[in-house]
Amino acid sequence: MTLVDLRARVLKRLAQDPVTPVYWTNAEVNAALNRGQRLFALISLCLEKTVSFALTPGTAWYHLQATLPDFLLPLRVTAGGVKVRPASLDALDARDDAWGSSVAAPTEYGVLGVDLLYVRGTTGTLSITYANEPAPMVADTDPAVIIDAQQPVLEDYAIYRLRAKQGGQEFARALPYWKRFLAAAKAAAADTEERLRSAGYDQQSFEITRILAALEAQAKKAGAK
Repeated sequence: MTLVDLRARVLKRLAQDPVTPVYWTNAEVNAALNRGQRLFALISLCLEKTVSFALTPGTAWYHLQATLPDFLLPLRVTAGGVKVRPASLDALDARDDAWGSSVAAPTEYGVLGVDLLYVRGTTGTLSITYANEPAPMVADTDPAVIIDAQQPVLEDYAIYRLRAKQGGQEFARALPYWKRFLAAAKAAAADTEERLRSAGYDQQSFEITRILAALEAQAKKAGAK
């Protein structure tokens, strides 16, 4: 579905005229839909890209967001067709305190957060397959990029987000939409995890795992009210 399709469906479910809504603006609905799609991609890691990343000999640290602004999480890294293994900073330091100055072919890597890449061995070009954040839908004709079967939960998230503006009982009634969205995203995450495991991709980073735990806690807290 396109942005205009999703927005019309959300407004109809909120008892608003899709052409001339009264209580919510088109911009508010668009923002909620885009936020929902970004969050779905973060939880499920359902989107991925592969890019070439040139290394600078003797430089072990790189800011990924400067060249890959949609980067979320590395899934697989190779150099010259050879797998570059994930490694923690502690493990690298324990084996070789001069690993950062190596100009050999890359053998190990890691990412701190969603930006800072470090590499042991800095000569050559990496092929980085990574989970990516979707570009925002801006024009009415821009399509949602998650698969068709998952797109209706973007409406659920948007309704939950938009009804927060009403507060009180109306917001409380919207919590089931949030729970349905989160359940769908977690189901998609399980599918992604199985696919990545079968393909021999790397494990999730601690940062992403922590975000998922926080969302889980939020859902449980909402359910207890």
